Amino acid sequence: MKKNKLNIALIGMGYWGKNIARNLYEMGILKVIFDENLKVLNTYKKHYPEVIFVNNLNKFLEISIDAVFIATPAETHGKLVKIFLENNKHVFVE
Repeated sequence: MKKNKLNIALIGMGYWGKNIARNLYEMGILKVIFDENLKVLNTYKKHYPEVIFVNNLNKFLEISIDAVFIATPAETHGKLVKIFLENNKHVFVE
């Protein structure tokens, strides 16, 4: 039986986020990257042409994903984890 491909999202393209993005992309499961900084997103668009890039959280929440990796400052973790768990998503917090 063929396993369905996962659709994984990443929040945060800082120090750890860029490493997580690279690994998820190489695995072929990175669907969307969210970061509030458009300049940062534009830097990575050429590296990950198949990935959706967004900087608006409401738009991000409209995209169908299976799980989210959160690589943001620690003070944002609680709020973000709660949002995704309440929406029945698997969550990994860096």
